[in-house]
Amino acid sequence: MAKIIDDSWTKAVVISTIFSSAIGSLLILIYLYWGKIDSIERDITSFLFSYILVTSVSVTGTLVGSLVVGVPVAMLSRRLHPAASFKGSLLIVGTALFIWLAVLAWPVRGLFEIHYSDILLLTPYTFCSAVAFAYMVYWNKCI
Repeated sequence: MAKIIDDSWTKAVVISTIFSSAIGSLLILIYLYWGKIDSIERDITSFLFSYILVTSVSVTGTLVGSLVVGVPVAMLSRRLHPAASFKGSLLIVGTALFIWLAVLAWPVRGLFEIHYSDILLLTPYTFCSAVAFAYMVYWNKCI
């Protein structure tokens, strides 16, 4: 029986997840800490602790999201644009952002009664993950 997900796809998902968790957490924490630094040494320590905590927690969510959304979109993209192409990369990034912002975010917003702007704070994870995954699929030649 053929495997549904090849090992190279899993490798690309894990690498893009680690990258997006590290960069996405940094972008979100810089945004949240912007203008709140009174004492440099105390806030740098809390910033580093928060960064490590948020990054370690975000790896799980980003990994699941990449496996559920990223791999099927990448398979579709590779079928439509088999060679290394800019269109295929845009298809992966655009579809992942659309699925996050339109399909998944609206029910979460209504279910938990939170503001859409709070959901937008998680968009760097989706964007970084989709860009890293598109790079791994088309330009890195690991798949």
